[in-house]
Amino acid sequence: MSGPGAGLRALTVALPRWRLAHAEWARAWGRRAGLGSRPVAGHDEDSLTLAADALDRLPTAGAGALYVAGTTAPDAERATSAVLCAALDLGPGLLTADLGGSLRSGAAALLVAADRVRAQGGEVLVAVADRRDAEPGSDLEAVLGDAGAAARLGPAAGSDLAELIGSASVAGDVADAWRPSGEEYVRRADPAFAPRLTLGPGVRAAVERVCAEAGIAPGSLSAVAAGTAEQRLLAQAVEAAGVPGGATEASARALEAAGDCGSAGSWVALAAALDRAAPGDLVVQVATAGGGADALAWRVSAGVEAWRAAGGSGLDPADGQDIPSYARFLRLRGRIAAEPLNPYSSTPLLWREGGDELRLVGSQCQACGWFAYPRRPICAGCGGRELVDRRLARRGRVVTWTEDHVFPSPEPPTVMAVAEMEGGGRFFGQLAAAPRGPVRTGMPVRLVLRRLHEGGGVAHYFWKLLPTEDES
Repeated sequence: MSGPGAGLRALTVALPRWRLAHAEWARAWGRRAGLGSRPVAGHDEDSLTLAADALDRLPTAGAGALYVAGTTAPDAERATSAVLCAALDLGPGLLTADLGGSLRSGAAALLVAADRVRAQGGEVLVAVADRRDAEPGSDLEAVLGDAGAAARLGPAAGSDLAELIGSASVAGDVADAWRPSGEEYVRRADPAFAPRLTLGPGVRAAVERVCAEAGIAPGSLSAVAAGTAEQRLLAQAVEAAGVPGGATEASARALEAAGDCGSAGSWVALAAALDRAAPGDLVVQVATAGGGADALAWRVSAGVEAWRAAGGSGLDPADGQDIPSYARFLRLRGRIAAEPLNPYSSTPLLWREGGDELRLVGSQCQACGWFAYPRRPICAGCGGRELVDRRLARRGRVVTWTEDHVFPSPEPPTVMAVAEMEGGGRFFGQLAAAPRGPVRTGMPVRLVLRRLHEGGGVAHYFWKLLPTEDES
């Protein structure tokens, strides 16, 4: 890899709160299943909101581009990256691009971002997320997972988490797992045959090639981070390449926490590897699908210690709230119909809210400092008209609330709350998830982007209040 290296400035993982216990799935179908659980996106979450949750935990100011990857984008011809750019107020001059069509798209987005960093310098954002479904009762349903991850890259520096020192790819086109266009369920070929044909040879070749390209020995690797449910075959493939035994432990921990989460899998596994890595360690991140693979070699930098002290991946142990029943899981996924809701939406409405409310822009009086959200033409504090734009803070505390037991929802009741946000201003909206205990005045919350409804075939996103008392 010629030219100055690209450094991993920051890395975050976003998992939904809900989890489906393997035991609950097995009880519903009269099957056997191991211990643990899989993360499940709620009725108002999709790959876009998972990517937003991950990006929202990164420093985003000053970035020149945003690349978003995944195979389950909410819309086929509406750029997820552009929606995220508006919602997170990343700036109108940002380059936005979407990559998809393969479970390897997360690695492809990183390679494109690294090329931009090496060619032009500056900082680049990458987000990858998938919300995956399988036929009810199939083996895949219990192992798939929903997750998002995001990273910030820039010219390599000592304060980075890691430096990208090499990459290699192996082409492959074997239908081991796929999802036909227009369908929502992942299909899989014979699980006793297809993984042996596709995963082993591709991963081994990619690991050997990236080590040769980076000038390192496979025996010097401390971890191989790959997102796959076939952990035994993964371990066999990397050991055949000369990697020490136990190098796939981080991949196994990532699978336990996030399930087989598609394009985000290798990113979650990389975060799990960095949880245990020391400066100078060598880690290879592998994205694999259909017999092909992309391998990226990282040299861990000194910044990983501060990243770990701030919480690291947040995967160990995996947190979440168990879904009380398999029937509730089906309802969350939209497979059991709730009372129909037919909201109206329009392009002018989306444009107006995307410019103001979606970006959380309020008004602050230059004379007395009064702040309100949404925007106001006149200051309610002193009557002044010299108001400037300012974004609403993301965290606050509940002032008052009400429970709506009539509004149709897969997770009744619908709780509407008013929160006083840090730095002034109030936000009125839905709670994104039920708190651990009862809703109360003073309960801490933070704003999260969620799928509000779909009107006229257009997905409409807005902010909701997520209780945060259980967050560290």
